[in-house]
Amino acid sequence: MAARDLPSEPRVFALDPAAWPHGPLDPGAPPPAVAARALARSLRQAIDDQGVSLRTLAARIGVSHATISRVLAGGRYCDIATLAKLEAGLGVPLWPVYRPDAGHIGPPA
Repeated sequence: MAARDLPSEPRVFALDPAAWPHGPLDPGAPPPAVAARALARSLRQAIDDQGVSLRTLAARIGVSHATISRVLAGGRYCDIATLAKLEAGLGVPLWPVYRPDAGHIGPPA
């Protein structure tokens, strides 16, 4: 699948989009959707661990709370600038590690 053919919402690859990001993905889901799901899981965990609201985080990093919400909900892919701001603002790595034998598996250890 070419990047131009990639749907704008990664949750469309979830077998149950309402269960995003915790439910299973279609076995044919492309790597960007797999990475987006792992990122959404890591981001949610970091937000919950720090007890910060989306609006507080958004104000801290200069990104709209709607953007953060859409990344969490699988409504959009996270761009690199937003990812860098999220990682700096939360003080934790969020981008999932890629292993050739397992694909995108979650945040760096």
